[in-house]
Amino acid sequence: MRLNSQRARVVIAILSALILISMVLSGVVAGTAGSSPPFDASASARSGVAVRTEVGDTTTTQPEDHRVFGKSLTRPNEGMEPQNPGDPGGWLQSSLFFIVCGAVILMVIVLSWRSSKLRNQRKLAGYDPVDLAKQRGEGVRAPSPLEKH
Repeated sequence: MRLNSQRARVVIAILSALILISMVLSGVVAGTAGSSPPFDASASARSGVAVRTEVGDTTTTQPEDHRVFGKSLTRPNEGMEPQNPGDPGGWLQSSLFFIVCGAVILMVIVLSWRSSKLRNQRKLAGYDPVDLAKQRGEGVRAPSPLEKH
């Protein structure tokens, strides 16, 4: 496939658009994680106030595990509702799912349209493999190597 062909330009445009979309969405999901210090959930639970910790700070309490044997996975509608767009079940995850599905559907449509267009051009030019095989009096499929002649 030559780089200056129409197909190559379409494929490169689609791939670059998908890369750009994924970079934007990963930046939105990441948010400002690098600019703010981490959130200390255990200190927040003790005092009732959100506490930010500095890098290198340690907590003195061990995390508590309230799970019951056999219930390590939460059942539907048992967990927390999403607090941020990137949380499981948040609008950002749902929109990402539909964007990926839309991109896959768009690629299938473009590729099938382009292949049918090229197939018709090849047929009009007289280079269709099926027509050429029929003109030579051969079958469309190659003979099986398992068949004995």
